[in-house]
Amino acid sequence: MKNRLVRYITHHRRYHQLIEWLKGRRINRRQASLYSVLLVLIGKIRKDELVDRGNAVAFNFTLSVFPLLIFIFTLIPFISAQIPGLEVNIMGFLEEVVPPDIWGQVAPTIQDIVSNQRSNLLSFGFLSAIYFAGSGILSLMRAFNAIYRTKEKRSYLRTRGVATVITFLLAGVLFVAIILIIVGQVVLDWLDNQNLLHDLLDGRITVWGIVALRFVVVFLIFQVAISFIYYLAPSIKERWHFFNWGSVFASLACIAVSFGFAYYVSSFGTYNRLYGSIGTLIALMIWFYLLGMILLIGFEINASIDKASRKDFDPKSNPAIG
Repeated sequence: MKNRLVRYITHHRRYHQLIEWLKGRRINRRQASLYSVLLVLIGKIRKDELVDRGNAVAFNFTLSVFPLLIFIFTLIPFISAQIPGLEVNIMGFLEEVVPPDIWGQVAPTIQDIVSNQRSNLLSFGFLSAIYFAGSGILSLMRAFNAIYRTKEKRSYLRTRGVATVITFLLAGVLFVAIILIIVGQVVLDWLDNQNLLHDLLDGRITVWGIVALRFVVVFLIFQVAISFIYYLAPSIKERWHFFNWGSVFASLACIAVSFGFAYYVSSFGTYNRLYGSIGTLIALMIWFYLLGMILLIGFEINASIDKASRKDFDPKSNPAIG
């Protein structure tokens, strides 16, 4: 049955038209055609055991996220006096990003942490965040090296240092995102108080414009964060462009999966009824698993473009169907 379906597809006129169209599309002005990239990508996804690597990434992310969040949230009370509205905007931002059922469980704890200064927890959170968050990044680095078919050439200390640098960069991106959200809200409030929004545009266009602007900001946050990971994590000599097709795909997919999973959990999810409060942890791990798979597939796209761009690449050795 499968062979008959494959023969039908490969002998169809539309199939050959699609192949010719894909061969005519070029990626980043390089030698690789979209057809060659898809051939490599399909073959690599089959061989690279992404499900197992996604499970490992999700497990390490689950271990690393709590110390990292403790450190970041414990730092907030020390700087909230200099940035009015910081605490409120952080809680609002997290409420939009985190799936509702998960947010309902963790919101009181986060609210308590960001409202009270705890210097002893800050020092503990700093040390544990560096170690565990670095371990989460290390799992991604190992997965990237396996996908790219390269060995880790950096020493353990240098590898751990790169993981720590990526951790700090991601934390920095998060802080910049929070500041942008605060500044944006201040600007919108000022425009609204001056009645400039209603004078320039009608209400419906204004609402859609604000929604679009928020989406662009969220996309840029994901894009910069993922680009840092793809640029620094793998042990390769020739670096890709900082912004690349893999990071664009991963950014859009992470946003779509986050909002889609949040909608599913709030509308159809029954894990909380079955497992009680531990269901929140299960939902969190599923979310991390989906994000981890997206990061791996985005890296697969970059690796496929790189392989298909090589002069010795032979499309016949990478069959798309079969």
